[in-house]
Amino acid sequence: MPMVDVNGVGRFGIVSDIDAFELPPEVWSDGNNVRFQDGKVKKMPGQSAVFDPPSVAPYALFPAPQNSVFYWIYCGLSAVYNVTGSTHDDMTHASGVNAVNTIPWTGGMFNGVMILNNGIDTPMMWNPGGAGNNLVDLTGFAARADACRIMRPFENYLMAFDVTISGVRYPYLTKWSQLADPGAVPTSWDETDATKDAGDSPKLADTPGYVLDALPLGNNLVIYKEDAIFGCQHIGGQFIFRIWKAIQEVGMLTHRCMCALPKGRHFVVTNDDIIVHNLSSAESIIDKQVKRNVFNELDVSQIIAAHVVPNYAQKEVWFCYPSGAATWCDKALIWHYIDGTFSYRDLPGTFHANIGLVDEAADETWDADNEAWDDDVTIWDDRAFEGLTRDVLLADTVNTKLLRADETEQFNGTNMTAFVERTDLGIAGQDREGNIKVDYAIRKMFRAVWIRATGSPFKVKLGTQQVRGGAVTWQTERTFTPGTDDKVDFIKSGVSIAIHFESTDNSSWTIEGYSLDIELLGKF
Repeated sequence: MPMVDVNGVGRFGIVSDIDAFELPPEVWSDGNNVRFQDGKVKKMPGQSAVFDPPSVAPYALFPAPQNSVFYWIYCGLSAVYNVTGSTHDDMTHASGVNAVNTIPWTGGMFNGVMILNNGIDTPMMWNPGGAGNNLVDLTGFAARADACRIMRPFENYLMAFDVTISGVRYPYLTKWSQLADPGAVPTSWDETDATKDAGDSPKLADTPGYVLDALPLGNNLVIYKEDAIFGCQHIGGQFIFRIWKAIQEVGMLTHRCMCALPKGRHFVVTNDDIIVHNLSSAESIIDKQVKRNVFNELDVSQIIAAHVVPNYAQKEVWFCYPSGAATWCDKALIWHYIDGTFSYRDLPGTFHANIGLVDEAADETWDADNEAWDDDVTIWDDRAFEGLTRDVLLADTVNTKLLRADETEQFNGTNMTAFVERTDLGIAGQDREGNIKVDYAIRKMFRAVWIRATGSPFKVKLGTQQVRGGAVTWQTERTFTPGTDDKVDFIKSGVSIAIHFESTDNSSWTIEGYSLDIELLGKF
């Protein structure tokens, strides 16, 4: 009776594009709400409501540190709020907000000032920032244009793309502001003023696709269109910026489908692939792994909701997308950018996610500080946050919630189903070096599976297949309790075995590996 050890079960993650019988034993053929780390399979934590309840349904999230206070700004379709601790403050522009769910908000921090743009109104700024202050028009922009679909900071300039001037939309026009002074916003967008270095360029008209977004990469700004990737570099002199076509015939799927990676790279979801590039070369990271599954699931009619958020604390990138008939993002493909593994996670009705410090503890007020003056060693008005810990905050637009991810073992108080599965394991023994041998021409008797795991109890389901790639006959599931149980007995024959680990309760578990007790019955 050979005992075969399957170790390193978290090394390769889920691969669904290749038939299971062609995969190494350590690879999983299916799974959800799990992550692969340190060579192990771990149930993924859920999420919990924070800053509850938000005052409007959130469509976009922006972290906005202001001196000693860390704010989150959440944008609705007709109002904008900021929150810190338990205090929600209406910061809507005095003239109102006219956003739509077909044009995502863009913007970001620029010289300590939050810039917000919804593609319809004049771009806005939170200047001065802080509770009690409302958004106002971005200085100088309205004198030269009505609106722009995308606005992003780059170096000490603000960059506007897909610009509307006097009611006419110019989808290929790039405008940039005057160089801003340190700690200030630009004072002019006038490209006709020879005393200013504001300007514009029609270079993006080289391809017919519209501009979707832009993100800095080192000293360059990467401009993402529907059908190409352009580079933009500050060169000064007469032309100020050089714009060139960097990667042809590769466009981004939709707005906000990119993020920065370590070592000078970008992660980008394209129309039919996911790539990593450095502006000069690009490689697919999803081909022959989960590509077919993701793009077959993707609901193209609701593609505007799709977006990317990095989870740097876990060395992951999440591609959030609507699957099947979903109206909002209900699923995330998760890529571990160190190990190269893929997994999946369920999402609530999400329209956007972002990273920043998520802390509901309100800043201590003067009256609330009850320590004696001589004993209190804290610094008054010191910065209340250090290092800008980057948690993932989800905008649950459907349920009007703000949710911190990787928190608790439930989905905001509701139990989740987490599982990992492998079918078509035609294991027939191990060679002298410990390598697993696979043979689908030999029938086997499977007697038991020893499981190396920690954490809470979970369910184990085993099955057999009588032909390679055939239907699985599953045995009744059993409960396995780490630290108490060591194996699950299972006496059944076939050419291959299937194994399924699952939990449906408020629990946490980690699987490090397993061993199969197999008896070879002979070839067909």
